[in-house]
Amino acid sequence: MNQGKGIYLVRDIEKFKASLEERDERLRRRRVRPTNMGRIIQRYIENPLLLEDKKFDVRTYMLIASTTPYLVLYHKGYVRLSCQKYDHHSNDLTAHLTNQYIQKKDPSYQDVKEDTAWSMDKFNDYINENVAPHKDLEQNWVYTTFTKQMQRIITHIFNAVKPKLQTRLGYFDLYGLDFMIDTDMKVYLIEVNVNPALHINCEALKEVIPSVVEETLYVAIECFEKKKKGNSIWPLQSLKNFTVLYDGESGKYLHRMTVNNGQIRTQSPTKEVRTQQDDTTTVPPTLKEPPKQQTPSTVQSPAKTSPTVTTTTTAASQLPPVQKPTTPRPRTSSRSIPATEPTLSSPRLQSTEISIPVTNLTLPNEAVKLRLTTANHNSQSHNAKRPKSGGDRGN
Repeated sequence: MNQGKGIYLVRDIEKFKASLEERDERLRRRRVRPTNMGRIIQRYIENPLLLEDKKFDVRTYMLIASTTPYLVLYHKGYVRLSCQKYDHHSNDLTAHLTNQYIQKKDPSYQDVKEDTAWSMDKFNDYINENVAPHKDLEQNWVYTTFTKQMQRIITHIFNAVKPKLQTRLGYFDLYGLDFMIDTDMKVYLIEVNVNPALHINCEALKEVIPSVVEETLYVAIECFEKKKKGNSIWPLQSLKNFTVLYDGESGKYLHRMTVNNGQIRTQSPTKEVRTQQDDTTTVPPTLKEPPKQQTPSTVQSPAKTSPTVTTTTTAASQLPPVQKPTTPRPRTSSRSIPATEPTLSSPRLQSTEISIPVTNLTLPNEAVKLRLTTANHNSQSHNAKRPKSGGDRGN
């Protein structure tokens, strides 16, 4: 819900519950069925950073310019301030909510409306002069640490909803995201608006919003026209003030990623990752390739025999001759696991089976153990009784 509608300040939770019950009772008396409306309760940020003693937040934009492939962009946006000086104990929403729809209700809005929106350049200059010296911040903190933090959060949000988004040629959308900063310089995401306001009530908004709208349309149309013809979306001639957060065509993210169970995820915005030469992907040690050992790993085999792993390949003419083991294989270990699926669709390819003793495999212990365990499981399940109908067959 936009424009601050449905937002209340709750100082006593019991009184809030009582007011909700009274509301539902009034609806019942009017024979109107109360709606089962979901509610979100957020802890109030009690120590917000102030600009000239006024509460503020930062409105940034996330543009999903294309969904086939995904192209996610970021725009720095602008700063929104309240008309009146901040008073924590005030019950007036204009002192707590900074969007223009609420601020217009303030009697002094027409006189101070130019001060209710700042450009990011003005915000950066204010932080450099009035905040950075006291907080021991780097110069241009707004465009370095703060911007990177917002971009990581936005990328995190995109990955969270990506599986639920509809993908179709020509689909695009522009989202407005609101961030706050407290006196400890901690960054908070307040909300994501699916229909951000595009009014231009003051000069700062006139400098930002028209260019955001224009570039949004031109980038989305350019992506559509190129993919419609089967071409790459790059280079994007209409890309000017937006920053690429994720390029689905190349699979690259602006900020580091982690891999968890084969799925790419954003690094948590509150955690730091060691800097690597390639700043696009960070793989945790548990998923990296195991280190090569000086001596090959072996698996204990039954007495007088060696279990075998059968590998199927399709390029028989290029394979070197392999000597088969002289010891005959027992029937209990004759079942094999194909390492790759045979490709026999081409008449020029033929399938050849090669038996390699396990004791000669230079593989990690875990990999060999996994394959042997699977083979034993298959042998046992092969002799198990099948269910009569319906149930799980262990596939």
